[in-house]
Amino acid sequence: MRQACGRLSTDCWERIERKDGESVQSVPESVDSNVSVTGRMAPRLCYNAAGHLFAIGGVLDMVKKIVATSRAPAAIGPYSQAVAAQGLVFVSGQIPIDPATGALVEDGIALQTRQVLNNIKAVLEAAGCSLADVVKTTVFLANLADFSEMNAVFGEFFPSDPPARAALQAAALPRGALVEIEAIATAK
Repeated sequence: MRQACGRLSTDCWERIERKDGESVQSVPESVDSNVSVTGRMAPRLCYNAAGHLFAIGGVLDMVKKIVATSRAPAAIGPYSQAVAAQGLVFVSGQIPIDPATGALVEDGIALQTRQVLNNIKAVLEAAGCSLADVVKTTVFLANLADFSEMNAVFGEFFPSDPPARAALQAAALPRGALVEIEAIATAK
């Protein structure tokens, strides 16, 4: 049964933790029999007037999932290609490395942008998402003068309902790349 919880207050907080010791989940007792009252704070799930589920109060502490695929370049440092957590997928900055060869694509900003976005697409697919699920990107350019060429390719990958985006010039990018893009997508 759905109950509306219309105000943000401590009345909407519940102390729940999974009995099996897993991280705190935002699941009401009536839905999950593996939930018990404990000392850890977690948000309570409520429904708004439109019937959309949302969490309020406490700290949303969900298990993170590491996303990895051989269809995109392996991480070149102590980080993951992507991490899924709290209903989102956070894709690490991708540079124009061809995953088949491990070599940097060096044929200009347009081809580098295309490779970067194909790498992001592969990582998102490994997470069960697509480019249509992307809500925010950050584009790092070695030279802001390349913005218009990058933007044209970006538009090919996001032809309708494009994500929010920031673009800025960086002093230098890894391996001499001309472009690096990171993304945030909604998880399915």
